[in-house]
Amino acid sequence: MISPSFCLFVLLYIFSFYLCFNMDDWFLVWMGLELNMISFVLLIYSREDMKTVESCLKYFFVQSLGSSIFMMVFYLNGSGFEFLSSLVLSYKMGGGPFFFWFPSMCDGISWYSCFMLMSFQKLIPLMLMVELIGVGLWAVVFLSILSGAIGSFNQVRMKVLMAFSSINQMGWLLMCMIMNKTIWVSYYLTYIVVLFVVLYKMKDGEVNNYLGAMSLESKWWVLLMLMNLGGIPPFLGFFLSWVGFYNMLLGGLFMFMFMIVMSVVMLYVYMRICYGILMGMKGEMGYVKMSVEGDNWFIIKFIVDLFMMMGLLTGGLFMVFFV
Repeated sequence: MISPSFCLFVLLYIFSFYLCFNMDDWFLVWMGLELNMISFVLLIYSREDMKTVESCLKYFFVQSLGSSIFMMVFYLNGSGFEFLSSLVLSYKMGGGPFFFWFPSMCDGISWYSCFMLMSFQKLIPLMLMVELIGVGLWAVVFLSILSGAIGSFNQVRMKVLMAFSSINQMGWLLMCMIMNKTIWVSYYLTYIVVLFVVLYKMKDGEVNNYLGAMSLESKWWVLLMLMNLGGIPPFLGFFLSWVGFYNMLLGGLFMFMFMIVMSVVMLYVYMRICYGILMGMKGEMGYVKMSVEGDNWFIIKFIVDLFMMMGLLTGGLFMVFFV
């Protein structure tokens, strides 16, 4: 049975979005951010799980520090307001370069709480950052995509891996908002649907490290959604990525090339997850623990993986410039 307190927290959570999206005063927006933080902590709190309690305290302290810095930047209101505000909002939603608290936070809460943290909790800062387009926002885009892609390598815990994937996707969302404000809505909605299916199926199989624990149906769902996130045709994620690449090409060649390389890296990570699911291995993405006698096999496997990644990169560049 749903308790009255839970209904109250949900209403406060919804009201915080209304307050942030419909107010022109930055002080009222700050109040909406604080209300959103408090209601979210109360919704995910569970006294039976000490890891959840620890994560709630961590989230509270991180957001409190971010809000304090945001208020200081607001009252200073100097020439660097847009730059500093972009960095503070990126810190509050776990983006680059201040993403270090985000993966550990996701690792300590439930799958449903992870979904809220990776999707809805990013919406308010994303909407506010649209009004702060500048050097700071481009720095957040670059560092979020880079840290999300690199941090995904060799992760053995699925929640942490999906957290780094979320950081990478946040950079894509910001890039779409900068280049074309009509694209990001479709990208965001698609990302929410795909993320919900992936996390729900992993929660359904109680997946943490062992991918083979999922049922056959859940495996297929996760495979399809990860291919969608990776931008493999003919899934919807491919067309959204293609539109993003097109708009990025109009913005500059360097950022365009950077997005291609990071997309190939993330595709490689997603394919390693799919490989682990199909083979029923542990969540080490194929890097199984080997004895000292098996070091030669480890070296061979590393070389094969390296050539796989180089092949994906070469193929992606070939499609862009020669097809």
